[in-house]
Amino acid sequence: MISFKDVSLSFWSETSQEKIPALKNINLEVKKNQKIALCGRTGSGKTTILNCLLRLYDISEGQIKFLGEDIIKLSKKIIRSSVVCSCIIELI
Repeated sequence: MISFKDVSLSFWSETSQEKIPALKNINLEVKKNQKIALCGRTGSGKTTILNCLLRLYDISEGQIKFLGEDIIKLSKKIIRSSVVCSCIIELI
C-alpha cells in the first residue's frame, strides 16, 4: 500500500526570494494492485505527486509510506523498481 498523509511541498523561488507551495496537505491511499488516475489542469500537481513518491523531490511536511514504511527509510532503488507509473493522454 502507498499512503500520503498531510503531504506538502514547497519550492524556493530565487526571483521572489520565498517558498512557493506546490502541494498542500495531500492525503491519498492506494492499495496493492489498485489502479488510480490523477486528473487535473496543467500545473495542478499530478506530476509533482509522482515525483514525491519516487523521491525525486523531498517533501516539506507530512509522510509518504510504502508498504507501511516511511519512504525516507527506503532506498530510492527499491521504491522505483516497485512502482509502475504510466501516462495516458485522452483528448475530449
